[in-house]
Amino acid sequence: MLDKQKNIDAVILAAGASSRMGRSKALLRVGKTTFAGLIQSKLNKAGIKNIYLVLGARANYIKKNLNTEGLNIIINNSWEKGQLSSLKKAVKKLSPETDAFLMCLIDHPQVKLDTLNKIIKTYLENVFRKKAADIVLPEYKGRGGHPVIFSRSVFKELLRVPLNKGARAVVRNKKNNVIRVKVNDRYIRQDIDTEKEYNKVEPKKSDI
Repeated sequence: MLDKQKNIDAVILAAGASSRMGRSKALLRVGKTTFAGLIQSKLNKAGIKNIYLVLGARANYIKKNLNTEGLNIIINNSWEKGQLSSLKKAVKKLSPETDAFLMCLIDHPQVKLDTLNKIIKTYLENVFRKKAADIVLPEYKGRGGHPVIFSRSVFKELLRVPLNKGARAVVRNKKNNVIRVKVNDRYIRQDIDTEKEYNKVEPKKSDI
């Protein structure tokens, strides 16, 4: 569904230690695939082919045990510095031809394909109409979530923002045009941090 004139990549952040879970989230099983595989599959179905997976803690172990076909692996050796350090690492690796990227979190594997399509469509429609679309994010019951589209217009800002402030500082910058897309998808706010939360994940055909 992507406009071929607009190159949208995706970045999956999976560099954390998953200390509360006790094992790597990228490798957690859901149905016949993994968290990483499920996210990758949906991104492909949404028309995104160039996908970066940022690893940090247990990177070598994950690479050995994950089907990485179709993924561009980025290693963040400074993963202890937080999520934004991984995002900065990915932004630096993006092609000069990349117009925007979709930031996905590894612990949000069940975000609906329809949600991905909606936020991508919204971004492309605004670009087509020559309206500012610096950031596009989904909203469920009045609260924002992930994944989030960042356009090239904010790449430099993402690289400049202090690690302790996070990407949220860029989203909250009043100078940036942030578009919120209402979706019927509670999974945009899903956080799977513990075994108890993981055990509640019920894969459905629509999720695979």
